[in-house]
Amino acid sequence: GQYSLTELWNECKIKYTEAVGRGQFDLNDCLSAFQYAIDNGQKFRGHNLCWNGEGYNPAWLVEGNNDGTYGSEDLAKILVNHIMNVVSNITINGSVPYAWDVVNEAIGWNSDTKKTEIRSDAPWSNITSGSLSRGTTTYEYSDYVELAFLAAKQFIPGDSLLCYNDYGLSWSEDRFEAVLDLVQNNNDYIDCLGLEAHINVNCEAWKGSCNGGGESQLNVTELDSFINRVGD
Repeated sequence: GQYSLTELWNECKIKYTEAVGRGQFDLNDCLSAFQYAIDNGQKFRGHNLCWNGEGYNPAWLVEGNNDGTYGSEDLAKILVNHIMNVVSNITINGSVPYAWDVVNEAIGWNSDTKKTEIRSDAPWSNITSGSLSRGTTTYEYSDYVELAFLAAKQFIPGDSLLCYNDYGLSWSEDRFEAVLDLVQNNNDYIDCLGLEAHINVNCEAWKGSCNGGGESQLNVTELDSFINRVGD
């Protein structure tokens, strides 16, 4: 059979689509890949709209967070504006990506609480609970994950699935439980759970992960296989 899905590694992420400065967007590479998918009869997955951690975000955002230029409300506005502009413009002749990874890899190990939970990395974790008004819409949110999905639900056109994407669900019970809690707490907004399939797992553990998504769809994402070189 033939592979029927296109998903980019980097070019649809904020570090590349809003690289130069706040509100300065360049979506050409992401759109070009979407057009390639359409031309070749493939579905296109948007990856991703929000990924915490300094290494995954543009320098202007990281620096503005670190020097205090952007507080919680500023970061919330930046996140909502980014999601609105990207998803509203990654459309081609009425076609939209079949899915968007709205939030990517939010779960991590907290060395202070000794728990696997939502990561505290900058910049997005500095969005604290609050409310944000934009036009006639007011967002009430507990953290950046909920805010991202609220914005995506409002602005994504068509019937694109809104997905949470993460790894390690098949080999770490703690990660699996933390991700499951996140999905269930945002069940009104999340359509699917993306299982990054960097496969090196126990079959029973993998089956357990696949059976644990509740009512949300499950998408296998980032599926790769490592093959030894001759002589290894």
